[in-house]
Amino acid sequence: MILTCASLNQAQRQDLGAALKGNLCRCTGYRAIEDALNGKTHIEDAAAGTAFGRSLPAPAGPQVVRGAARYTFDTAIEGLLHIKMLRSPHPHARIISIDKTAALSAPGVHAVLTFEDAPDRLFSTARHERAWMDPDDTVCWIMSSVSSDRRLPPSSPRPKRGEEGCRRLKVDYDILPDVFDPASAIAPSAPLIHGDKTPEQRVANGQRNIVAETTVSSAMSLPPSRKPLLPTRKRSPRSVVQHAAWKPMAASPGSIPPAS
Repeated sequence: MILTCASLNQAQRQDLGAALKGNLCRCTGYRAIEDALNGKTHIEDAAAGTAFGRSLPAPAGPQVVRGAARYTFDTAIEGLLHIKMLRSPHPHARIISIDKTAALSAPGVHAVLTFEDAPDRLFSTARHERAWMDPDDTVCWIMSSVSSDRRLPPSSPRPKRGEEGCRRLKVDYDILPDVFDPASAIAPSAPLIHGDKTPEQRVANGQRNIVAETTVSSAMSLPPSRKPLLPTRKRSPRSVVQHAAWKPMAASPGSIPPAS
């Protein structure tokens, strides 16, 4: 976000909704970012014992902005294993089979993990404060190789060994229809992602790929940059129904319904 904002010209700053559409900000709806670009601050100085209820600066903020803060990758750990994930080359597909033989024989690869190594339990990736706010629509499954072998020459980077393991995985896909926008995702002819899910899994309408339906105040008077990005339909002159839709954009194991 910082690097993107630093590259914006004055014209782009006048329409941050469009200029920052590739950067996700879930905390303030970009208000704090806009204020920062305009030189507005909201932090306060507070003496010891008076900080409660005050807007204090983040302690690591200056270090993060300057690139001086230490992160996990800045720490060397003896015997550390690196994990690399194989991503689907198709927007929407079902996995028929995975052959791990060649990947397991790659130098430095310790293990290859797939959906067979994950519990057959649905959960949500939305991760809001309360579990009932999000749908149970995802099965944890992965295709990855774990590597780290000190017997190999130091000139062979350990993460690269995991990448080689991924390249050796043989995956057979059943390619399925795909869509790339919410309006198409809820159309009657759209491919179903979790058609078997019901409100018991906190899914509004699995037969239309609608995971949630919320009535919100009318957006007709809002400027274009502030209007909802998801498809809506009017329920009354003062309200609209806003949909959150699934879009098929990933492969999934043969025994598991296609996941978005």
